[in-house]
Amino acid sequence: MFAVIVNTLAIAIASLIGLCLRRGMTKNITDAVMQALGICTVLIGIQGAVSEKHVL
Repeated sequence: MFAVIVNTLAIAIASLIGLCLRRGMTKNITDAVMQALGICTVLIGIQGAVSEKHVL
């Protein structure tokens, strides 16, 4: 239960920090960060699929 509370607080605090920092970032930086996060998500998915013995 303690981990759930800590995780929730961490997400809320990080979201607030992200909202504050987003105002100072240009559109180009925001787009680059979103593309990098998308590439990371795809790579994590591919790594999980490759390491899994029974994908389907």
